[in-house]
Amino acid sequence: MFTKTNRNEPEVVLPKVPVAPSLLSPDLMIIGEINSNGEVQIDGTFTGDIKVDTLILGATANVVGEVFANSVRIHGKITGQINAKSVSLAKTAKVKGDILHEKLAIEHGARLEGHCKRTDPTDDKTEVENPITLLVKGSSTPAEYNQTVSEVEAQTAKPKWFEGALNGTLVVIGLTFFLYMFII
Repeated sequence: MFTKTNRNEPEVVLPKVPVAPSLLSPDLMIIGEINSNGEVQIDGTFTGDIKVDTLILGATANVVGEVFANSVRIHGKITGQINAKSVSLAKTAKVKGDILHEKLAIEHGARLEGHCKRTDPTDDKTEVENPITLLVKGSSTPAEYNQTVSEVEAQTAKPKWFEGALNGTLVVIGLTFFLYMFII
């Protein structure tokens, strides 16, 4: 009597339970990782990766790390890659990193140092298989940064004679311009 269940009935899916937003106050400094299915507002300093449904960075926020979210609203400072369906930069936002987005809104006055790439809206994944790699001075370890800089310098190194020839040419052009200004 009590053990029988009707297997023909569809499974009831409960609605998502609303969760109170999490708040990191301006005087708080955290190093680690944030994972949440709800809304997170950061007004303090945070270093690490963030995986949330909705992220709000207040005007006093300073974040270093990668962000994976459905919605991101930035009023403060962030260094690192942002991967979200919807990204909004307020006029006080300072972003140093790449933005992978479906929707992007940038207010007049916002600062962005990086690349923006629109992702396919049919892709429901919040993490990208081939993210854009960004080298930010100060965000990696000094050994990694110096090694990467040395590799880039080695690839783009110019011969010594080229540097001398270029400097000599600039001096001749400068002197010619200087003499021309005094003659006329």
